[in-house]
Amino acid sequence: MGSVFKKFSAQDKAIIPFNAHKQYNFTSASATSNSTTWFTSSWTSESISMYGTSHEDGYGSDIINFVKYSQIDHLFYRNFKKEVGNKIGPINYLEQPRTLYQKANIISIPSGLYGFEIKPGSFFLSSSGNYEIIDDKKGNLIISGTNVDDYPKDVQENVFKLEPIEGFKRYDLSVFSDYANYRYINRDPNYHIEIEGGNWRRGKSNPNAPITYTSIMGKPKEIYPADEDDSYFINKLYYNNVQFAQSISASSEIVLLSNTGSYISSSHHERFNFDKDEDFSISFYLKPESSHDPAIGEAIIGDTFKINGLFDIEKRYIIAKSGTKRVSNSLSSSAAIPEPQFPFEIYHISNSLYFERSDGGQQYIASASLGETGDYNIADVNTHILCQSSGSKMQIWENGTKLKEEDFTIKLQTRNTANLYIGSNGEITNIDNNIQLGVGTAEIGESFIVGSYKEFEGGIGYSYIDSTFIVGKYGPISDKGKPYNGRISNINIWARAFNSTPISNISSSLNASPYIGNCFYQAGFAVITHPLYQNVLEAPSDPYSLNTIQFQGTHLIYEHEYQCTVSEDEYNSTYNLSARKVKSSAKHKLADFTTGSNFSTYVTTIGLYDERGDCLVLGKLGQPIRMSDETDTTFVLRWDT
Repeated sequence: MGSVFKKFSAQDKAIIPFNAHKQYNFTSASATSNSTTWFTSSWTSESISMYGTSHEDGYGSDIINFVKYSQIDHLFYRNFKKEVGNKIGPINYLEQPRTLYQKANIISIPSGLYGFEIKPGSFFLSSSGNYEIIDDKKGNLIISGTNVDDYPKDVQENVFKLEPIEGFKRYDLSVFSDYANYRYINRDPNYHIEIEGGNWRRGKSNPNAPITYTSIMGKPKEIYPADEDDSYFINKLYYNNVQFAQSISASSEIVLLSNTGSYISSSHHERFNFDKDEDFSISFYLKPESSHDPAIGEAIIGDTFKINGLFDIEKRYIIAKSGTKRVSNSLSSSAAIPEPQFPFEIYHISNSLYFERSDGGQQYIASASLGETGDYNIADVNTHILCQSSGSKMQIWENGTKLKEEDFTIKLQTRNTANLYIGSNGEITNIDNNIQLGVGTAEIGESFIVGSYKEFEGGIGYSYIDSTFIVGKYGPISDKGKPYNGRISNINIWARAFNSTPISNISSSLNASPYIGNCFYQAGFAVITHPLYQNVLEAPSDPYSLNTIQFQGTHLIYEHEYQCTVSEDEYNSTYNLSARKVKSSAKHKLADFTTGSNFSTYVTTIGLYDERGDCLVLGKLGQPIRMSDETDTTFVLRWDT
């Protein structure tokens, strides 16, 4: 008689996980009904504690979704290159940049839809603003059709980067970072809510606000953190009397003022200390301004002489690794030692830009006039500049167009130990005292005198009236150059050169990146952060809204497998009533035909039971299987959960 039950061994069972992908296609309406939501969120210097979602909390609604912004910032973005442990991953520093600006669009997908994760490469979003956005399988969002190979991609080649990404947090220097005032609220008396004052973290008004920002460089660093650039090398920075401003592109700009000694420096490092045979490129957006404040409004002599502005012919440094190296004399002082060679200097004189290198004995210069000029014969718009050394060529590009190319044959090294300076070519100890009063006087011959220019230092150095009126000099001109005056932003230094297509993309993309945001697959969030695309998704009632969203949810499924092995001497009898002499469950005697050698039992059903004999799984075979009395037979049961 065969066995009734047979116990499994550990080798007879297995649990095998695998992924199943389910496609979802939503319109704006169906996305909302399936709890897929989207928001426009913004940063503010006010405390997160001042924002709520109900009237009962006493704070009213969070119309800028600052709470959501703060949560996204904390979970994914803030200082993610250092604070890995408290960020949601996985984090791939080399392939997924994470940059969060002042404003972001956030798309939230419920876990019941995406399951374990959104399948990489399956995300698609279209909006009423005619944007089509996809993911690149690495957690980055791009505009559909973008060729990411036509942009700088290798973050290890981007040796210096300063947008500054978080410059918007320093726009208003009249606000303390880390404190804010309570809002006074007196709600309906039935709610018994009154708040009369106090201090929240972040944003407290500073009655003694400085005009400019200077790095503190204090200790302990937990209280006074060092200023750093935005590259993956986290280069340390020193800001000296700078300001920050928001540009029309929703990015942030650095404002350097020559009359306050503004500059930024980063300590010497070999990663941006390029030698004569090394390719490199330097990119930035530039908007110089007149260093003379106030300018000459108007001076008219007869019908021929009219001055509407000043002609700034100073040499003003934009970015340089030249000048001097710093050598410490003691614990508290250092000396500047000249070094004649340098890998690069970029400066402008009026509306002409100069890109210069030197091996200590010979200077190599490429120069070009910028295309758009303002009242002071210097660039008056945000102009993108890229200077690069490529092979034996020095090139200047403006807004994606090559302006100048010069050959060079540098023989000696250009490397030095000077710091990197932005806005100067060294530390500024004497502030550039620009002329404040305009033209006080002008002498014409010996008989015509306007005012008395000799009372003013500077004034008009030379004046001639022949067929024209020429202002030869205005104020002292420095042979060594003066600090840059104006705005600068999105500064990048790459340890490579580019051809025309990447340069054009760098110029038009603002942050030199093809990526407009991130898709966090395992958290179900898509975040659009790029300054030029922050209006892709507004609130559902606004003009820019979601049209369609598509993705595949990855659902983890477990396959349970049991191997039911029947030996040749097992399960060789049957309980089928048709095999009994009397077709009754009460009669157990088998019919005569079951005793012959041609009779074999067949299996139609396999059941799995627990130790108490309760049936857990029942498997029906598609057709009866004849049991063998010569070899073992194995049935494999599989089901998914």
